[in-house]
Formats: sequence, structure tokens, C-alpha cells
Amino acid sequence: MIANIPELSEAASSSGFLNYPADVDGVLRRVPLLIGYRGRMYPSMPLAAVMAALGEDKVALSFAHGRLEAVLLGNLRIPVDRAGNLLLAFRNEEPLSPSISAADILRDNVARERIEGKIILVGTSATGLVDMHPTPIRPHFPGVAVHATVIDNILSGRFLSRPAWAEGAELTLVAATGLLSTFILAAASPALSLILVAGGGGALWYGSFFLLREKSFFLNPLFPVLVLFVNFAILNLLKFRREEQEVRKRTRELVLAQQTTILSMTALAETRDNETGGHILRTQHYMRTLAEQLATLPKYRDVLDQATIDLLFHSAPLHDIGKVGVADSILLHPGKLSPEEYALMQKHTVYGYETLRKAQSLLRKEHNPSFLLIAGEIAYTHHEKWDGSGYPRGLKGEEIPLSGRMMALADVYDALIAARRYKPAYSHQQAIRFIREGSGSHFDPEVVEAFLAVEKSFRRISRRFADAMTSGDDAEAAVP
Repeated sequence: MIANIPELSEAASSSGFLNYPADVDGVLRRVPLLIGYRGRMYPSMPLAAVMAALGEDKVALSFAHGRLEAVLLGNLRIPVDRAGNLLLAFRNEEPLSPSISAADILRDNVARERIEGKIILVGTSATGLVDMHPTPIRPHFPGVAVHATVIDNILSGRFLSRPAWAEGAELTLVAATGLLSTFILAAASPALSLILVAGGGGALWYGSFFLLREKSFFLNPLFPVLVLFVNFAILNLLKFRREEQEVRKRTRELVLAQQTTILSMTALAETRDNETGGHILRTQHYMRTLAEQLATLPKYRDVLDQATIDLLFHSAPLHDIGKVGVADSILLHPGKLSPEEYALMQKHTVYGYETLRKAQSLLRKEHNPSFLLIAGEIAYTHHEKWDGSGYPRGLKGEEIPLSGRMMALADVYDALIAARRYKPAYSHQQAIRFIREGSGSHFDPEVVEAFLAVEKSFRRISRRFADAMTSGDDAEAAVP
């Protein structure tokens, strides 16, 4: 204890302590009215001042359920917390009003009636004199004004109290908020949940404010609001996980449906041209190999991401779907076609494109018909040539979609290395030579460079999915 010097203590009719530590966040919200020292209780300075002004020389303590609840001073009941602290009921303006300058006191410029019969506090209020404290209403609140607030609260009966039942009420509110919000938010949509949480949090804060303003009761809304928002976060996370699982399930079902559609349409094409079975598998893998190689180039890195490469792989089998519209007399002709027959054969690109475009238009947008879009591009443009001499539209250069330029090479390579009714098989090296010679005329030069970088992979694919008919590497002697 730091005490006054004996001369001041003997001259004073009473004394009190000045301790008032701030809360853990550094903000001053409460001050102790009583303190224990060497087995005796002592009043705070503002409480001692009020006792002196009212002529009271003792106080009594009121307990409820074994807990300190109030300090009794004559007819005044001062609510305190269990540690004997008074919650400060600040005014918007400083209660030290009117204030009198020390200079006026020293010059005797203060009229007697201004101070007669009043409790006068002597202290500093200048910011530079250190005695400043952060409070809920002001970041710099003079220490003398803190004491004045305590005196004002006691004499005016304007108190903030935290009743003995406050903690129980807060725990009940936490439990009720947790249970109620769990049931409601579990059934509500995310948007409605957000509205309910914001409304519920606002209602809890306003309810606390209303009790504080109208009833001077302080109930802490922090924990019920935290429970509300934690419930919101946890339940929406669980909903998100459940939705994510549903999306994955629907995606798997969609991919399965796409693959089933492709296989069904491919099987339909195979019924018209039984030589396309191995051709379809080989060109499908050629496309993936080409796409993965092109994706290493800066020009195509963003265009050929993994999702697009997968779409190319799954869409490639439909490149000859239009053959179902070509007459058997042309499709199965054993010899060379006449110009008129060849013109009809060329229409399989248009038939395939129109079929896939119609299928795409029948699907709703949420069914993601992008595989049909790419399949349509491939079917329509895989016989176009880089120099514009191809069909059906005579597109030139990069007017031809990348998917069509890739399939053009894959289709020709496979036609060369596989034996057909109307031609023998070429060897892998002969196919490479033919494709290299067609760079810049038949084929996109960049696609040819990509092919040359992975030609060994093409050879492995051709052997893995070889037709029952003789392949080029197995029958090089058959090539004229």
C-alpha cells in the first residue's frame, strides 16, 4: 500500500483508495468500491467522499446465494459484481460539470455559491499529465472524471447491474440459441441461413442494448452470438460437403452418360462399317497423345488443359458417326469410288456434324454438352486441309479448329498403317514420311512437329489396338 504522508492523513476526516485496474482488453469499465487490507475493508475514494457528504460512517454488504450482490449505504443500494466492482454508467458528457480551472481557484475568482454544498474533486484533466484512461465512450478519459462518474452513479441511482441470475440467463440463452439455430439452419438454404443468422445476431445485440438502456441490466450477448455464427459455419460446411458429394455423384453419372452415349453412337457406326472398331480406339489414343504433346507448347498450354484433353479423348470416337447416313453401296464399295460416289461419301462429315449439333440442342445447358460440341467440330472438320483443299467447306490454316487439325493427322496416319479391303498396309516409317511431306499442305505444321516428337507412342498404340487385318509393320512386303 502507498499511503498519504501522516500529516495529510491526520488532517483528513476520511480517506479512500484510488485503485481501478482496466479490463483485460485495456478498457476501463468497472471500479472496485471496497478493498481488503490486513483483515479490514476500506472504501474507494469516491465512495468515501459520498459517505462523508451524507454523514455515513459505515456500509453493509448484501449477498444473494452466497455471492456479493450490492453495497448498502444508508438508504442507497449500490449493485456490484462478486468482486465488489461497480459497473460504470458513463454519461455522454463528462459528469465533472461544471469544471473550474485551478487558476481561478488560486486567484479567488470563483463565487462561493458555485461550490457550496457540492462534492468537489481536485485533479488533472490535461492529456499530457498522464492520468488518462480508455473507456467505452472515449479513448482518453481523465482519472478525476472516473471518480466523478462513480459519485454521479451513486447519488443519482443510475447504475448498471449484473444480477446474480445473469450468468444462468446467459448459459440458458447459449443453449437455447444453439439448439434452436441447429434445427432451423439445418433445414434452411444458405441464403436464408445467412439472413436468419444476421437477424438473430442483431436481435441478441439489440436485446442486450435494450436491457442495458431501459433496465440497466448487463447481459453479455457475445457467447450466444458466437454460438449462432459457429453453428452457421459448421452446418453450412456440412451442407457444402454434402452438396460437393452430390455434385461429384452427378458428375460421375454425367460422365457415364456421356461415355454411354458415345459408345452407343460408335457402336451404331460400326454396324455400318465393320472396319472402324480398331480405328476408333487407335485414333482416340492418337488424339490424346497429340494433345498432351501440343500442351507443352506455350501457344496451346492454356487451350489444352487436362479437362479439354479428356473431352478430346472421349469425343474422338464420334468423328465418323456421319457414315451412318451414307448408302451401303458407297460405304462398302470394294474398289475406287467414282467422282459422284466420292462426293456422296464426303457428306458423312456434314451428316455427323448435323446429328451431333441436334443432339447438343436437345440437352439443357446444365447437362454440359461440351463433349458433343467438340465431337461436332471433329466430325465436321477432320477432312479439311491446311492449304484449303479439303472438304466440306474448304477451310484454310487456323480457320480449321485445332481438334479438326489434330484428327486429320490421326485419321490419315491410321488409314496408312492399317490394311483395308481396297488397300494394303503401309509401314510406320512410310506413314511418317507421308505425313512429313504433307506438312503445310495437308497438315498443320505444328501438329506435324508434335506428331514427330511422339511418333514412337503412335507406333505403340497401333500395335496395342491392331485390327485382325494385317497392319503395316506386320506386312511391309504387301506394300507396292
